[in-house]
Amino acid sequence: MRRPIIIIISMISIAIMMMTSACAPRKDDLEAVLRERLVRLYAEDDKAARAMNNEPLRLDITFVDLDGDGVPEAIVRLDHPAFCGSRGCAIDVVRFEGDSVVVLGSYVAYQVGACHDAIAQSRCVVVHGSAWRPQGDQPVRLQVPPSCHCLQAR
Repeated sequence: MRRPIIIIISMISIAIMMMTSACAPRKDDLEAVLRERLVRLYAEDDKAARAMNNEPLRLDITFVDLDGDGVPEAIVRLDHPAFCGSRGCAIDVVRFEGDSVVVLGSYVAYQVGACHDAIAQSRCVVVHGSAWRPQGDQPVRLQVPPSCHCLQAR
């Protein structure tokens, strides 16, 4: 008598697990949707890049959850001669809020990655190479060697 009850409970548990995993969005699906939003966001930049030398703008996108809220932010490197030079390439760090995309920081650098700031407990990136970051109307030169910079929405 006990064995059929265990089998039934096991089958119900498996069915519930299958239903919940089918309803939750997969990481790859979410990133594909966010990637498409970024392609639309940078469409004007792509148009300008193509006008310059007939080459499309390539977006190197890295998704990383900087603040631990379960929604990845994106580090977007604009890879094209129009956006790259001797100091690196244009790199944006963006957050997704509903239907909008908020730029948290814009850099000209060789590389931007995630870092953890235990004191700030906030969105932080580490900038590698010579970099400038807009702050108001004036650009601010960032320190080299790489250091952690915490971001706020502009």
